[in-house]
Amino acid sequence: MMTGLDMGSPPDVSLVGGKSCIGGKVLQAGWLRAAVRSNLMGMSTLDDMDRKILAILQKEADIPIAQLAERVGMSQSPCWRRVKKLRDDGVIVGQVALVDPKRAGLSLTVLASVSLNDHHDDTVAAFERAVALWPEVLECHAVTGDRDYHLRIVAADMEDYERFLSGRLLKLKQVASVNSRFSLRRVKYATALPL
Repeated sequence: MMTGLDMGSPPDVSLVGGKSCIGGKVLQAGWLRAAVRSNLMGMSTLDDMDRKILAILQKEADIPIAQLAERVGMSQSPCWRRVKKLRDDGVIVGQVALVDPKRAGLSLTVLASVSLNDHHDDTVAAFERAVALWPEVLECHAVTGDRDYHLRIVAADMEDYERFLSGRLLKLKQVASVNSRFSLRRVKYATALPL
């Protein structure tokens, strides 16, 4: 069984003869992936039963505990305790109803790349606070490369997006530039993680 890695500094990960090594120790296949998944990412360790439960809950969040227990081959009480532990540990962070954006009148999806004027802590914090308040922004990722953030934004149409862009996003003094790309069609959309 894997023990925790020192989280004070990143581990020395290297390749020796095509094999993954941490601190000079050659690792078994899959061990590095497990180390990254459970320790480096701050996640709790999930066993196979947790993964089975999560795989079902990601697709059917409202499944009754009796049916969930039956499908994973457990009795109800232990299954309920596992689900509760997954919630308490922050693995399960909520339950939502997924809404079709087009049927909700939000047919335009925009992928916007944003550059900030500088990278001072107060600039970054002010930008992130503003973005967190805007319901049009479904996702905001701090990224590497020539841009600072990538946003996924929904709008009713081009005019609606233009109002958001000029009325909110470009009014932030922290924003230097925005490059917008418009989705022609959604090829894949998933909310379930590959467990």
